[in-house]
Amino acid sequence: MKKNVLNLLVLTLVMLLVSPSAFAGIPIQEKSPTQDQSVVVTQEKTKKISKLKKRIAKKIAKKLVKEEEVGSNKILAIILAILIPFVGVAVWQNGITKDFWITLLLTLLLFLPGLIYALYIILK
Repeated sequence: MKKNVLNLLVLTLVMLLVSPSAFAGIPIQEKSPTQDQSVVVTQEKTKKISKLKKRIAKKIAKKLVKEEEVGSNKILAIILAILIPFVGVAVWQNGITKDFWITLLLTLLLFLPGLIYALYIILK
């Protein structure tokens, strides 16, 4: 729960950095003829900085989503492995693999070996 709250906080902060409304409190001076060149340079720098912030925000968001998916996917796989071992292995490995077939065979022979093998595959 704490990790989800922390992830949400980090995503919110990143989105505030990326959003154009983040600069709403900065007073804008009127343009004068001598400031035109500096304004163009400043606008280009601002565009580069905003692009960089967006790239960083995307990378952080991808990492957070991967970490969260792995945690929730693992919990789901463990619960399914306790109930139906071969389904838990299939969820954990995102499809039918050789470990799925081994777990299915062990579960059909006796439930306990299938359960132990499924938990071994998921927790290793």
